[in-house]
Amino acid sequence: MPNIHLKIIIYWIATSIIALDTAIRSINDILRIPCVESIIKYLGYPSCLLVMKGAWKILAVVALFSRGFPGGKEGACAGLFLIYMDVNSSRPAVGEE
Repeated sequence: MPNIHLKIIIYWIATSIIALDTAIRSINDILRIPCVESIIKYLGYPSCLLVMKGAWKILAVVALFSRGFPGGKEGACAGLFLIYMDVNSSRPAVGEE
């Protein structure tokens, strides 16, 4: 039994860290913080994409903590993975390593 409790505690700590990071980044996106907007423009994306990404990130945070919604957490994790990989895969396209 203690092993199961430890796994649950580790799960919720990791989920909380990811959700907090995502919530902060979504606020930065929605408010179009200048340093974030300059990165998006440098990568060649329109700045309106920030608001859309910010809104989707907020929905993902809500889904991470929702109960009784089958597949919601998995969908949120998959969506966040795609959002974070999008920027990382865009950097080589503009000549960064």
